[in-house]
Amino acid sequence: MKGLIRKELYCNKQNFIWAGIFALLFFSLYAHTGSKNMFFVFYPALLTSTFFVSSISIEESDHWDVYATALPCSRAQLVSVKFLVILAIALILAFLTLVSTVVSGASQIFTVPCLTLTYLLVVVGINLFAAFKWGSRKSRLPSTILTLALFFLLSFGILGSSTHPNLLFLLLAVAVLLFCLLWLLSIRAYQKRDL
Repeated sequence: MKGLIRKELYCNKQNFIWAGIFALLFFSLYAHTGSKNMFFVFYPALLTSTFFVSSISIEESDHWDVYATALPCSRAQLVSVKFLVILAIALILAFLTLVSTVVSGASQIFTVPCLTLTYLLVVVGINLFAAFKWGSRKSRLPSTILTLALFFLLSFGILGSSTHPNLLFLLLAVAVLLFCLLWLLSIRAYQKRDL
């Protein structure tokens, strides 16, 4: 499993570097604008949500999935590594969002980090499930529509700083449960899929 995590980090190194640069830039802009524009904080989450589906697409075109079946690892481990890495990245982004929210002087400091983490867990969980179930090509259009719909829903204030904190924590709890359920369903779907 450690080798699979290293492979995932190595293969996505360029994505992580560019995402880190964009995240720092956008979080700085968010802190500078006084947390008035939610677009700046959700755009790095949008970028991150697309990385892993695109990495599955690259792996499929390079026939990594067929090669990986000859390695001493299970399909469950191949799926789990994607979910573990995205979970770590989601927590890092939520922490950076928290820091930029504190710097901006916003009154409700946990609102935006909760929304960011909820967005990433839901979108990436659903997108990864679809990619493992049907392949990256068949799941591309529904994944893009879902990702953009939730992005605009959060960025332009339908759920925003006026949302009650209890509702936010409930949404986050549902997102965590959904992420775990999608993780398990992805493992089952990928084990049944013909490569």
